[in-house]
Amino acid sequence: VKRLPRERVTFLFSATMPDEVYRISRQHMKNPLAIEIESPTKTVATTEQIYYRVKGNEKRTQLNRILLAEQPESCVVFCNTRRMVDRVQAYLFRKRYNSRALHGDIPQNKRLKTLQQFKQGQFSLLVATDVAARGIHIDDLSLVINYDVPVEKDGYVHRIGRTGRAGNIGRAISLITSEDIMTLYEIEEHIGVLIEEAELPSEEFFTQNKSSIDKWIQKNLPKSKPTSASNAGKTKKKRPRKKTSPQKEKCHQHSPRVSPSRPPKEQTTPVSAPVSAAKPSVPIHSAPVDPAPAQGTEFVPAQNQESAPTQDSTAKKPFLERVLQRILGK
Repeated sequence: VKRLPRERVTFLFSATMPDEVYRISRQHMKNPLAIEIESPTKTVATTEQIYYRVKGNEKRTQLNRILLAEQPESCVVFCNTRRMVDRVQAYLFRKRYNSRALHGDIPQNKRLKTLQQFKQGQFSLLVATDVAARGIHIDDLSLVINYDVPVEKDGYVHRIGRTGRAGNIGRAISLITSEDIMTLYEIEEHIGVLIEEAELPSEEFFTQNKSSIDKWIQKNLPKSKPTSASNAGKTKKKRPRKKTSPQKEKCHQHSPRVSPSRPPKEQTTPVSAPVSAAKPSVPIHSAPVDPAPAQGTEFVPAQNQESAPTQDSTAKKPFLERVLQRILGK
C-alpha cells in the first residue's frame, strides 16, 4: 500500500465487517465510507445448509458416505487445523479419491499450483484450512463440507460463502458431534438462519444408486497411480559393488582366515613322564595296540605274553624247583 500513489480510490470488500476491517480502513483510507447491503441473514438464500449428527470416531467414514451420496462436481472440505487436513487427505488418499491438501505448511508456489489445478477441474476434492482458502473464488463450487465446526462464527460465513455465488445453487454440509451442538446453536443465532438436521444416507440408498455411484467413483479416480506425498520422487539408489580381480578372488578362496588379534597356536610335542620300574603297570581297559618289536628281539604274540618268561622269573626258577623237589620228596 505504501508504494501506491497518494491520490487514489480504494475499495475494500468483505463478507463480514469485523472490527479489524474498520481498523484497516481508518489506517489506509481517507474518510472511509461503509456501504452495507441490508439482509435479514448473513448467508445467501441460494445455499442450502444442513448438518448431520455423527460420532467423533465415525467422521471420516461418514465423510466418505456423504461424498458418495452427494457425488459433487467440485467440493471443499474444511478442517480447523493443518494436522486434521493431513489426516483427512491421507484417508481420502487411501480411498483412491483424486484430492489435494491446502494449508499454511505447504510452500506458496505449490499452493498456487494446487488452486490453479482445482479451478481447472484437474481434481474435484480440496481439503483446506480457513486461512489457506480465505479469499479464494472458485466458479461453480457445488459443495462445501465442514468436517470441523469453525472456531469463529464468522468463519462459518466465509466457508459456505465459497458456494452458491452469482445466483448458482450450492450446498453446505456440517458434521456435528455431541460436543459441537452448542457451537452450532451459536452459529445459527449469529447468521440468523436455522440449519436443518438431515438423516444420513441409508444402505438402501446406496443399493438403489449403485450404478451412478460407480460411475462417479471411476470419474474421480486419480489420473495416475497414487503415491504417498512423503515417498513421491524418492528412489533408492543402489550402491555400486566393488569389482575384484580374478586373482584376488582366487587368493581369498584358498587362503585360510587368520585372526589378527590372536596369533596361531604353536604345536608342541607331548613329553611323557618317566615311569618307575618298581611300580607295577596299571592295566588299560582299552583295546591293546601291539608295539613294533625292537631290533634283535623275538616277537611274542599277545595271547602268549603271560607265559613268556621274564629275567626275574628265570633267575628264581632253580630255587623254586629245589623247594618243590624237597616237598614232593623228589
